[in-house]
Amino acid sequence: MGNDPEKEKRHQHGHDDDERHDGHKGSMAASDDVRDVHQMSDKEIEKWNKEHDKFRHAEHDIGARVVSVSIEGKKTKVGFAIDKKKVKSGMVALLMHGDALLAQSGISDHGDGIAYGWYDLTPDMIHTATRVVINPSSIPKSASPHNDIKARIVGVSIVGGKTQIMIGMGTSHGVRDGMEGYCMKDDSGGYHLGSRFHILEAGSLTSKAIVEMSVDEIYHLGGSKLVMINPKHMP
Repeated sequence: MGNDPEKEKRHQHGHDDDERHDGHKGSMAASDDVRDVHQMSDKEIEKWNKEHDKFRHAEHDIGARVVSVSIEGKKTKVGFAIDKKKVKSGMVALLMHGDALLAQSGISDHGDGIAYGWYDLTPDMIHTATRVVINPSSIPKSASPHNDIKARIVGVSIVGGKTQIMIGMGTSHGVRDGMEGYCMKDDSGGYHLGSRFHILEAGSLTSKAIVEMSVDEIYHLGGSKLVMINPKHMP
């Protein structure tokens, strides 16, 4: 018997959904409007804000309470108790420590009074957040440079035959070009031999550095794959 075109179309659509939802298995999928903006440059953030101009008439600087923190894939999933009348899927949620920005992410509202964001921070880092700001009226200014900045490796690539790491913190967190750092053995600390680096490029929310390690060595770092930037005492 011949194939049913409509059945094949439905079958293919199911596969498309599986591929689109794969990044957040075990949870409801975020809407197409939701994007993780943690790795965006300033220009990309500006473009993203223009694309989401539909929120310009919505209330800004909405507070929220963190109600859950869990690891999901390579990110930390954070649940917020929200006012469903004010908060919509696609809005940005900032995690703040005082006036300093820890991280930001697009959020998905599941319709049950809980919204979720996915962040490149460890759960311990999430718990240092003192407040949450949803649909901010402005992106916080860069934090002043400081010592002992602990951050997560969020990307690894080969550039010019060398291993480049992308770090999930930037100038908004106090990171600056030229700062020294090293990879940590595990979440409790400790210097991984041969892992020293200098920050080559510090963006608003992420930074890049070249390390004398292989990609496999990066992937086999213990714990959450953390780095220490601008340490008071360089090993």
